[in-house]
Amino acid sequence: MPQHGAGLLTRNHTLKTWHPNTDKFDALMDLRKVEKSKWYEEQHFSVRVAYQCPVEIEFKGSKSKALCNTLEDALVLENLALLAAQPGTGLWAKFKTAIEDSSDLGALIKAILEALENGGKAEFALNLLEIENPKDLKPPYYIRDGLDWLIEQLNTRQQDLGISVPASTENSEARQA
Repeated sequence: MPQHGAGLLTRNHTLKTWHPNTDKFDALMDLRKVEKSKWYEEQHFSVRVAYQCPVEIEFKGSKSKALCNTLEDALVLENLALLAAQPGTGLWAKFKTAIEDSSDLGALIKAILEALENGGKAEFALNLLEIENPKDLKPPYYIRDGLDWLIEQLNTRQQDLGISVPASTENSEARQA
């Protein structure tokens, strides 16, 4: 599990060579939202990086910070109740068992990582597609955060062009609440 202060480096080529131009894990974890985007004046565009950062998770009555390694463990931690309540096979079933059997968040994260070592990611993705109400599935925070930034950029661009912005996309903060 990645930890602050351990001298870790990222392997992500974009983060290392483009923006924010660092390979240091601690520096990446310490970036504020505003520092994750960069405006290119000459080309008139901006970019924003989105990657997994610590999120607060409530598990069995206790809140703790967790840092995910993969999309799959981020999905599990954001959707504990959904996964626990839904039937599933393969990796889904392993995650469900991990949720039921783990006594705390640390044990759960360890069980999730062990389940991921044996694969089954494609089957898990198919299980996600079979959820009765897809709107019940919460995307991981880092993905929501990046998409909210993109919506904000598109709304700003539309306003700059004099195009009316639909009310449903004007306030991404309200959608998250």
